[in-house]
Amino acid sequence: MITRYKIFINMIAINNLKFLYLTLLILFCTVFNKVITAQSYDYEDIFDNLNNLTNEQAYTRFLNFQAQNPHFANTYLQLGNICEDIFTKTDPLRDIDLVIYWTDQARLYYGLFINYFESSDLRRNQRYYANIPITDRGQRPGKEQVISYVNNRREFAQNHRDSIKLIYNALESSKTHYNNCVRIFNNTSSSYETLNETLLQTDDNLLAVLENLESEFNACIEQFDHYKSLIEKYPLKGYLQEQKVQVGDYVSITERRVGAYNQEYNLKPIQTFRLDGITNSDFLKETFILWDYGSWVKNFRDTYYNDIIPLRTEIEEIQNTFDENTRYLTRVTVAPSDLSLDSFDELFLFRLGKYDNNSLVRELFDYLDDKQKFLLHSRSSLNNPNDSSSVIYNRKLRYYYRYALMLEESLNSANNFHNAIDIARTSRFKNFFNEYYQGIEGLFNFSAREKEFLLETFNFGLDNLNRYFNNNNHLRALKTYATGDRNIRVPLKIINEESELYNEYNYITRDIFYSNDHPKYLCGYIKKANNKVPFVAKTNEDKTLDWIREIGKETGSNRKAVSVYAYENGVLALVTDWNEPNEDEVFTHAYNNVLVHYDNSGNVLVNKELNDNFFPYYLQYDEINQLSFLSMGERTENDLYSRLSVSQADSLGNKNWHNLLNISGQLIDIVRAEGKYIAYFNFREFSSDGRKYNAGNDGKNWGLLSVDFSLDGDVISSTPLVANNSFYIDRVFNISSDEINLIGYLGAPGEEKGDMVYLVLDPDGNEIFNRSLSFIDKGNINSSICINNSDLVHIIKSADDAVIEFMLVDVQPEFVGGDDALRQYFTRNLNYPAEARRAGIQGTVFTTFIVEPDGSITNVEVIGGIGGGCDEEAIRLINNMPEWRPGRHNGQPARVQHRLPVRFNLE
Repeated sequence: MITRYKIFINMIAINNLKFLYLTLLILFCTVFNKVITAQSYDYEDIFDNLNNLTNEQAYTRFLNFQAQNPHFANTYLQLGNICEDIFTKTDPLRDIDLVIYWTDQARLYYGLFINYFESSDLRRNQRYYANIPITDRGQRPGKEQVISYVNNRREFAQNHRDSIKLIYNALESSKTHYNNCVRIFNNTSSSYETLNETLLQTDDNLLAVLENLESEFNACIEQFDHYKSLIEKYPLKGYLQEQKVQVGDYVSITERRVGAYNQEYNLKPIQTFRLDGITNSDFLKETFILWDYGSWVKNFRDTYYNDIIPLRTEIEEIQNTFDENTRYLTRVTVAPSDLSLDSFDELFLFRLGKYDNNSLVRELFDYLDDKQKFLLHSRSSLNNPNDSSSVIYNRKLRYYYRYALMLEESLNSANNFHNAIDIARTSRFKNFFNEYYQGIEGLFNFSAREKEFLLETFNFGLDNLNRYFNNNNHLRALKTYATGDRNIRVPLKIINEESELYNEYNYITRDIFYSNDHPKYLCGYIKKANNKVPFVAKTNEDKTLDWIREIGKETGSNRKAVSVYAYENGVLALVTDWNEPNEDEVFTHAYNNVLVHYDNSGNVLVNKELNDNFFPYYLQYDEINQLSFLSMGERTENDLYSRLSVSQADSLGNKNWHNLLNISGQLIDIVRAEGKYIAYFNFREFSSDGRKYNAGNDGKNWGLLSVDFSLDGDVISSTPLVANNSFYIDRVFNISSDEINLIGYLGAPGEEKGDMVYLVLDPDGNEIFNRSLSFIDKGNINSSICINNSDLVHIIKSADDAVIEFMLVDVQPEFVGGDDALRQYFTRNLNYPAEARRAGIQGTVFTTFIVEPDGSITNVEVIGGIGGGCDEEAIRLINNMPEWRPGRHNGQPARVQHRLPVRFNLE
């Protein structure tokens, strides 16, 4: 016999907060019964008031009566009926535990009724069965009918319990599988930054996770379909529940259906990789949304197999192509000129960028492509150390210039690749980088080795260029002499007075102009008794003399033709004469110099005496503009000069302009750039602003100095390049208006040639490419080193200009307060032109002006402007300057031309 305490214990054992109210109710009833044990319950009174009692009230009272009279069968029938009414009016999916509890209670009470039910009880208590629908209204039930009815209700409770559990478990299983989908998807998405990252890093482990996700989603749908089939078989129609709504004093009673379920779901496509905040769905809503994980997995897998796997395969194929091409290029010495090597195309980059738009693979392949082009270029027939022909001289220099640019491109690509290496980028194609490069550490090692490889390859090419020069020089040295009438023999090589060949010839060659490999023009002197007669000769390719001309009728002990330069329609020669030095004036000679101009037949076009008493050693001719350029120097030792002059002469030999430079060194060459000339010097030291600048602290190093001249001969600026090692430039080759090649060697001029130096500079002296040198920062020499000032140049204008001579003064003019005060003046007084500011114009305006003996400023001009009103502002600033301390010469104030840069900077 079940007691009220056992019922209470059973209810307490239910671990669900939904039963808290019922547990407390029963607890209250039990305690209340103990308190009022003296009170007794009248069954008839309870039964007659059933219609006025709630299920909870009726259940409590029948339970208390059962405690007084546990053998009265009808009590259990009423309790079973109340329990059935409760569980049929309980939401089966939201309160499944209550449904199970009350169905179990109903089955219990119906069973107790059968146990205690007797026929006599039915006869004695017939009216107590009136509220139970055992028979049709008005008919008396018999024992068999009662037993059959109760068994049916007991079976109904069991079936209700079992069907609800099946339905609930199917729906819960669907929810569990869906929650697993949410968990798996969120865990996956939280492990990767983007969907593309996930696709690129997909491996067998991730595929297994996706297979699990797909399986869970399919199970979710399958269980929900099973749930739908169950509620079709066991419909959850629910029940009507009254609901009171009060507005003020008005009370409205409505009915709503509770516990009726026939849900439907809508699948929503996943269009974003992260679903944070949009996770579980309410499966009890009439219509609810499920994220379509199944389609997402299918689309992911389709993309992976259709795009990512082929992309990985294509990457490996491209890598294999690069490897194969590299092996080929490293095996051959010369590759066919029309050879085209496979690489990758824009379509590959599009396919790669679709999933990896900042790809390490792209950086790698960009480098490998540049490297492949670089290697292919290195296998050109022009990179042949056995060449010696001058016919291809220009082609070779252009080839090596392009070679240097390709090296820079390859090194930049290698650096970009090196800087792009990180764990995140590597992980996108982890298997590829592991297989081909041994992972991220191997990538770093690879990039470091590649830079060394590129430099070694290029250095080998420059060694070939050096050998070409040596071969060319060697072949020229092998040439013997050209012959003419009267057994004339003119050496086809330069003969020095110290040479063993000097005594073999009467004709001594001092300079040669080559046309390709042919020594087309020669100049030098003829030994006649104790005198020397200058000559110029033209030779034929069969080593015979086309003509030979003695220059002038005068003879002298030191008259020589020292420099020759030819062009299409003629040839020029520089002739000099000087007296032997005395013991006190070892190298301070007064030279008499003549410029001679012949046509191709040997007819004299010009014979012009030059008003310059330095030794002439440089000659060039601009045939288009019919201008000649000359350089002479004050000799100190060998080919080193303490002061150098640079001049321009017209077609008649008249000087257009002449500059005397305080440079200790030698002129290499002069090239034409946009709106100016650039003269390149090997130098040891030069003077500027009254100070001297050295190429090395020991006074023995050599460096490079470029001096810019305006087309009128004014010096615009000077730019030194000084390296840690002494070096000199041997050749200057003007590639284009923007690039100038300079080729030289480590060491000093006249020494045995060391390692080759290869430079490419822009017209402003900025380094584009450098091999073999580590340049010292210009600021460590002098912050304004690029600015030419008055003591650098002694100017003589042509007769077309107002002739003003400015002597090299002893003391240079100076802004009162020095350079710091001058900078402060500009800082405080410069008004940046609005036009220049709007147009973003900035730069340096180069000006020239005269500091008069009284310190006043006159003749302010712009010799290199930038426009936008800056030129005018520079003139205004200089005109408004206070008086300077004048320059002084021989203790007296002197009139001195000065040059000054005015910088305009928007920062």
